Amino acid sequence: MSDEGFDVSFQRQLASQSWTLYGIALCTIVIRTVARWRRVRSLSQFAIDDWLMVIAVPLLYTGLVVCLNIIAQGGGSNLFLPEQFSTFTQEEIQERIKGSKIVVVSEQCMLNVIWTLKACMLLLFARISSGTTHIKWIKLVAIYVAVGWVSVQIAFFTACMPFSSYWAAPVLNPQCTTLQHYAIVQAAFNLSSDVFIIAVPIPMVISLTLPIKQKIGLGILFSLGLFVIIAAILTKIHNLSNVYDSAYMLWYTREASVALYVANLPSIWPLARETQGLAPEGGWAITHSSFDLSDHESRFAKTSLNSDERAINDLSS
Repeated sequence: MSDEGFDVSFQRQLASQSWTLYGIALCTIVIRTVARWRRVRSLSQFAIDDWLMVIAVPLLYTGLVVCLNIIAQGGGSNLFLPEQFSTFTQEEIQERIKGSKIVVVSEQCMLNVIWTLKACMLLLFARISSGTTHIKWIKLVAIYVAVGWVSVQIAFFTACMPFSSYWAAPVLNPQCTTLQHYAIVQAAFNLSSDVFIIAVPIPMVISLTLPIKQKIGLGILFSLGLFVIIAAILTKIHNLSNVYDSAYMLWYTREASVALYVANLPSIWPLARETQGLAPEGGWAITHSSFDLSDHESRFAKTSLNSDERAINDLSS
């Protein structure tokens, strides 16, 4: 944040950009929900990731967007140059304390919405590969993601002690305002786990008995997470290169929004194809054995196609 605080142009830029991205994000969630309903035809058949996307993600994502806009419209936070403190009135100090508390909430919303979206992707992959040898890799990545979430939370709650210093004004520990150490830990686990999540579908796609063109299409679809990684890198560049630059809030909304779009696209794609008349009614003929090259005793070889297998069929054609 600059010495003068948030100017009107930044407030308008953040509001217009964040709420536009927010509207698009909600539309993707609604479309995904419709797509899943058309496939399973019962709320009782909704999977865990469906409910996370319908309930948890909107709450956290809304909290993030609302908090960032409140911070920008308010009187700032306890992130300011030390020499500025003597120029503040008591009323301005109280406004900054209030803003700092909202910053804490926004950081938790950002962290948890990103990790919830990771969980949604892994749960989707787990359904697709259930009963195959690929499931073990998904479990390993899931463990890493869980460890990462715990580690980042520990970093957040220990970087500034006592915790109430996060909204103290003035504050002696710069980590209570800049969050640099926390940001580094968050970036390390966030980026590395995204790489692992992108890598998870690779052996699944390779094992499919499909023409190379269709494999490439699936690979591209599941590799859209690269855009999430790019957004996360740009967020941290703006965050760490200048801790007083309010542009990090713009990048928070961009990163969270891109992650949400990407997490929903695999579930939306089959509906989009059907709507455009590109998909035959019965799905595509991918045999159970095409999901697994080594585990010939997989339950895929013994049961009929379920809704999630049909979803992959839709994606691959």
